[in-house]
This record gives sequence, C-alpha cells and structure tokens, in this order.
Amino acid sequence: MSLKRYGTKAIGEWVDANVAQAEHLYSLAEASEDFKPMFRPRMSAICLRYERASSRLDEKAMKHLHKHVATRIESAGRFWISTTILKDQWCFRVNPVNFRTRLEHMDELFTLLREECSQALDEALGSA
Repeated sequence: MSLKRYGTKAIGEWVDANVAQAEHLYSLAEASEDFKPMFRPRMSAICLRYERASSRLDEKAMKHLHKHVATRIESAGRFWISTTILKDQWCFRVNPVNFRTRLEHMDELFTLLREECSQALDEALGSA
C-alpha cells in the first residue's frame, strides 16, 4: 500500500534519510568521550556502547547498565531502542526507520543517552 500511495522515489528518500540519521548518531558517538560506535552504519542501524563505564564495571554490570538505560528510555515513550551484544560487548542498538524521524531527534536521543547513562553509572558505583 505504501509503495502504491507514496511511490518508490519518496520511499527511497525516507530510507536515505534514516541512513543519514544513523550516520549522524555515529558521528555524535565518535566525537564523544562517553560513547563508542561499534561500527560505521551502512544502513539505518547503529550500535553504541557507553564506553565511560567500561573501565569501571565488569561486563555483567555493563549488561545491566545498558539494559536498564534502554528500558528507562523506552518507558518514557519518546524513543525505542534496544540492546545487543557485539564482539562480546553490550551496547545500545538504534534503528531509525520512521519517515517522520529527523536529525534533531538523533541529537535529542544522544543527549538523553548521555544523561541516563551517567545517572546509571553513578547508581552502579554507589551500590558497588
């Protein structure tokens, strides 16, 4: 139905925009001391690891931190992200696929990730 209604040109533009959004999030993470992009996106999926915590927490605690933050962000209802394991390391998986998503949404998500991860790290170290 979408193909018939919007056509291949519009859908192609949406896909290209989603790829650009993943690349933008990659750039934000690459420029940050807090996060590490796990790979350069080729499509509209990007995985980021909260690297600031990696020298202070073991991988079990990193799993908990990433899952806890993803759940908090998802529960707020503004963004949906997930977690995954790449190269034996826990990370966030973000896949912008909505035609309404804009670059500024990636900026907002990255700011939120920073805030939530920092808070989760403080909580983890406080309870350690």
